[in-house]
Amino acid sequence: MIIVGGDELVSTGEIVFLPKDNLFEGVTPINVVYMQFNKKDMKKYKELIDKGMSLALHAADLRELVYICNLGAKYAVSHKEDAHTMQKAVDNYLFDTRLLVLVYEEEEIEWAVTNEIDGVLFATEEME
Repeated sequence: MIIVGGDELVSTGEIVFLPKDNLFEGVTPINVVYMQFNKKDMKKYKELIDKGMSLALHAADLRELVYICNLGAKYAVSHKEDAHTMQKAVDNYLFDTRLLVLVYEEEEIEWAVTNEIDGVLFATEEME
């Protein structure tokens, strides 16, 4: 189970970075850059991934999930209501991308475990 964000004692230690105005100043390898996926930005995502940047791209639907996984993003992110179906797709196609579900409270980790989701990403106000 991957835990990104939240209590630093139980998380992977990765720091979620939210770019402002498309600037990535101060991003280090320990940062995971979270963004809403936009198909028109696929070339930019691929360039960032090729440079070794860890991206967590939010997928609104299965089509976006497939694009994100084929780009080679480290994480695809979904809401709870979509996570089970998206996890089945990630597992079925053996993608290297891991699925994280947005959570708000530690108690939701149990839900992710029982639903066999790869991990959780603790949401912040900026992600909404």
